[in-house]
Amino acid sequence: MYTASIPTHLINAEVSVFQDFLSRDYCDIILSAYDDIEKIDNTGPERDNLFDTERTNWRAHHHLGVRNVCNAISEKFVSVFRRGFHAPGLKSLNLNVFESWIGVSGNNAFVEPHDHGSCPLVWAFVFYAKIPNKTSSLRFIHRSKDHVEVGVREGDVLFFPSNLMHYSTDTVPGRTIFSGNFTVSLTMEE
Repeated sequence: MYTASIPTHLINAEVSVFQDFLSRDYCDIILSAYDDIEKIDNTGPERDNLFDTERTNWRAHHHLGVRNVCNAISEKFVSVFRRGFHAPGLKSLNLNVFESWIGVSGNNAFVEPHDHGSCPLVWAFVFYAKIPNKTSSLRFIHRSKDHVEVGVREGDVLFFPSNLMHYSTDTVPGRTIFSGNFTVSLTMEE
């Protein structure tokens, strides 16, 4: 388990993936909230890219406890954004999470290659609330051929542009993630 929050710029290319850490308390909030939030039928021909994964509806961020996690995620993004991008005159940075979900992996789970849309103004996050075997990863596909693997542990949060293709094949039963999409609004000094 990490003892400090050290943001890391992981992919040196036209895209940016940032990794940071949230406290164990936020993991517990997500695990508890999962039981309270309505689930969707994620099986059959209508299933999404999360194979053998039970997940909540698209509005997990409306849950009172999850809102606190979203606030912590927002603070982390602002911090890594300010350190990772040179933005002279940046006065403020605000996030608007517009969809989010919690997913729990089953026995044969994997995450098929996908992106979260092609809008360059949208970012995505994934927070690893529970990893029973202690480590997992998310793989990014850049330029349709380069696969970059990012190792993660419980409590890690990744931020990346929503149009960046990604997948995971090392999921284990009980792995729990909180993921979502958000827009960023910047206010610049006059």
